[in-house]
Amino acid sequence: MTVLVNAVPSLAELRLLLACPNGGRAEACAQDGGAPLFATSSDVVAPLLGAAHQLAGWMALHDPCGPLVFTVTWDERLVMVEVRDSGSAVPRPESVRADAELAARLLTPPATEWGADNGDEGRCLWVAVATARHPVTAGRS
Repeated sequence: MTVLVNAVPSLAELRLLLACPNGGRAEACAQDGGAPLFATSSDVVAPLLGAAHQLAGWMALHDPCGPLVFTVTWDERLVMVEVRDSGSAVPRPESVRADAELAARLLTPPATEWGADNGDEGRCLWVAVATARHPVTAGRS
């Protein structure tokens, strides 16, 4: 897991993180056979970076509060980008047209899921992309 505060991850940072399942460490990548999560890191880097910008932009326009914290996590099945702050507003795609448009943009392939959580410590907006090892063919997995 990598946490970046007050900065959207760069293309280079995401490429390094997603180069192999263990966070881009070449020596560990060689130990696990060098099998990457994706055919190429470009399969997911640009969409994840775009999603991070979309989420951060939405948060900046709706109840911005405190620093933005970007988190990139992954496992065998999914790579997830989360954006957190201390605000309370979350998208309401079922009742707000602009939020429905955000949802449609976030779910552009290869993204498979997105969501928003709101708790005592603030809000978290997230988007997930399926890995090449475990592609999602239809609906949620």
